[in-house]
Amino acid sequence: RRRSGVSKAILPYYFDSKENLTLLTMRWVLARVAQRIRRAIAEADTAEEASTVVRALVDGRFTQWIQEKDWKDTHEKYRETCKRSVLTYLTASA
Repeated sequence: RRRSGVSKAILPYYFDSKENLTLLTMRWVLARVAQRIRRAIAEADTAEEASTVVRALVDGRFTQWIQEKDWKDTHEKYRETCKRSVLTYLTASA
């Protein structure tokens, strides 16, 4: 709070609740992680680098999935998106 220079009382005004602030913060972090993953994918040129990128893709999608309120219902969607992402990455240079 001190570092931001923002009053603690103003946070609920903009974010409605602590839960919403937490959720928005996590989404912001995940967006940055996705950005780094895309950069790593673009730069990977060896099998070792590629395996790290595939693992990052899977971990990233998993992290997003477990944050869903209806995680049971969205499992199939996230599984398919993850599968497509990995296959797209692996076949892009083929």
